[in-house]
Parts: sequence; C-alpha cells; structure tokens
Amino acid sequence: LDLKSGVELHLEKGAVLEGTSDRTAYPKFTRPYSEGDWMGVIIATNAHDIAVTGEGLILGNGWTWTDLATHEAGSEGLRPRGMVFADCRNVRLEGFTLRDSASWGIVFHKVDGVVARHVTIDNHCTSNNDGFDVEAKNVLIEDCDVDTSDDAIVIKANCPDYASENIVVRRCVCRSTGNAFKLGTASHGIMRNVVFEDSRGEMVRRSHPDPRTGKEWWESWRAKWLNASKTLVGLNGFTVQCVDGGIVEKVTIRRCSLNGYNVPIFIR
Repeated sequence: LDLKSGVELHLEKGAVLEGTSDRTAYPKFTRPYSEGDWMGVIIATNAHDIAVTGEGLILGNGWTWTDLATHEAGSEGLRPRGMVFADCRNVRLEGFTLRDSASWGIVFHKVDGVVARHVTIDNHCTSNNDGFDVEAKNVLIEDCDVDTSDDAIVIKANCPDYASENIVVRRCVCRSTGNAFKLGTASHGIMRNVVFEDSRGEMVRRSHPDPRTGKEWWESWRAKWLNASKTLVGLNGFTVQCVDGGIVEKVTIRRCSLNGYNVPIFIR
C-alpha cells in the first residue's frame, strides 16, 4: 500500500492486513544515503499529513523471505520492511500492532514530524528484525511496546548533511535480543537532542519458531555469535555509537530501568 498525502489508514479491531508472499508485488525505490533499496508492506514517499491508526494487525509475512535472511551488511535491503516513510511530513501512528516483518519494522527516513503512540511491534521471524528505525526530526514515540530480535528503537544518521534531532522516547517497553535503545551505528551525519525517559528494557517474551518447521532459523547463528546458550538475553540496554565520522550530542537517559542485557550501557 502506498499512502498519499492526507490519507489515514484505519484498521479496526480484528482486522488483519497481511503482506503478500508474491515478491514481484513489492516495488523498490531508492533514496540517497539509505541502507539498500526500500520495499514495504506500507510505504509513503514525499507525502504529508498521513496516519495509520486503529487496533488492527499488520502482518509482514516475513517467514516467506527467510531464504534471503543473513546478518551480513546490506542483507536487510533484500527484504521488505513493515512500513517505510521517506521524505514525509507529519506522520501519526497509533494503536495498531505490527508483527513478523521480513526485515525492519517501522522506518522513518528524513521525516519531519512523527508521533507514534500505543503501537505494538512483535518482530522476530527473520534477521534484521528492528522495531523503530528513526532518521527523522521532531519525533515523539510514547507508550509503545516493542519486542524484537534486533534493535528495538534505534536512531540513525546515514546522510552526512542531515540531522536526526529533537527525538523523545518515553514510557516505552523495549525487549530485544540485540539493543533495546540505541543511537547508531549508522552515524555519518548528526544525532542530537535525543531523550529516553521513563522507559524499560526487558527480556523478550518468547522465542519465535518458524511455523513451518518449529525451529528457530537463527539458533545456530546466535549460538556462534554469542558463544553462549539459547537463552534470549539481550546484548546492550542503552547503546550510543558514533563510529562513521558524524556527531552525537545532547543525549539524555533518565528514569529508565533494564533487565536481561549483557551490557547495560555501551558508549563508543
């Protein structure tokens, strides 16, 4: 679905919007300084005043893409994200659940004005299963529940002449086998004025076996990577990484708690 300016997609309680398994149905588009080509179950480009609301379910159907799932750099661009908003203004997301995307969950790329409220993300079925990927300005993410097998809420700066700034994450619960709350690693531009407050990082609720085989496809990868057990402990609670020549400044973390992470705070 391609949302145009002024459109609100409302999913009533009990409604299910499922991404097709027909791979030819996902048109690709490219943006400068982005991570791979973009595809999504729901996309919006150069649009303003758009919304996705309601208590329904968006199902990414990511199980049909596991043959392309690796943890090599760039592999996330081979599969559709759940939702992609690029070069947009005034995006409102409220109330719905996003589950089992083939790649990242909800992506904002050079968006000005975001409100995400009472959104649930349950994203575990393949690799690169982030929750929110935020390269945007003037963002409020509040009262959301995010459960992922990669970064739950991550702020990024791919574009060297763009500032991801004025971002508030509050009263959110993030569960991740990767990073719960993160800045970077894409840090070519600027990330500033970022606040995480009154939020919790918790252990993921459950494993997500492939419904076709009953096995977790990433089990062998995870055991090798962590040289550890099959427990679902996360990597880092709060992560701030500026490793690509950009700038990170004015980051605040307050009144937050963590449980079930190997490293509570990691800054580089």
